[in-house]
Amino acid sequence: GTTAVRTFNWDDITIVDPPHPKPRQLTDVASATTERTAADIHDRLDRWHAHLSAAGVQPNDAHVYTEAATLAVDRAAASLRAAEPAWLVALLGTRPVDNPAATQVWEDTVREVAAHRLRAGIVDPQNLGDETVWPAISASVAHAQAWLDDIADPTLTPTLRTRTPDELQQRQVELDAILSAAPADVRGLIQRIQSMAPLPFEELEDLLADLASAHHERQHWILQHWPHVVEASVVAAALHPGAGHAQPAFVDEPVPGLT
Repeated sequence: GTTAVRTFNWDDITIVDPPHPKPRQLTDVASATTERTAADIHDRLDRWHAHLSAAGVQPNDAHVYTEAATLAVDRAAASLRAAEPAWLVALLGTRPVDNPAATQVWEDTVREVAAHRLRAGIVDPQNLGDETVWPAISASVAHAQAWLDDIADPTLTPTLRTRTPDELQQRQVELDAILSAAPADVRGLIQRIQSMAPLPFEELEDLLADLASAHHERQHWILQHWPHVVEASVVAAALHPGAGHAQPAFVDEPVPGLT
């Protein structure tokens, strides 16, 4: 529906007294306008009621369908909690058991994920779903993940080691394979990075601003792979420190098992 708001000055308001005044005679124009507006409203209501009736919905059934939707989400969330598929553990970790607040955040996030997956038609807990399913909920999941990581151990910092040249070269091969699939209109930027030209930070604001109006596939690719674009520049700088790049300070990686 449409909501309209009108503000009146105090002197525009007339208190009606008595409480049941005599009917006023509308002008022909006002009468025609009222009838036209009412006819449109009745037409929309009739079409909406026909739509509900075709789906088997009866008057006063709103609470029934609300409870049914809640039950479906509760069951889907319980199924995810019970299965704890690998993709869920990778996102949020296992269910916390020693911190009630962390447990609640984990369960609330799992329920939000379950509801989103149901809306996308994904029922099987082991089915991660297509990549296009996740952007709408990724921010909530990332926020919960960061909170859970922090609450688990606020002082936790990984022990880092510098990657060897062989590891950097191998990673560069992997990144080249990823970036080779870039949309045509961003390949110029990718090529500048791969050729070790300075990363054009002055252009990044315009590039990111274009995302709002970009084609969906291009937008999705940039949002998904922008970390790879930046990493490619960093890896190239680490492999060729004398080629115009400042030596990066973040080419390290966590050491498995050491914290």
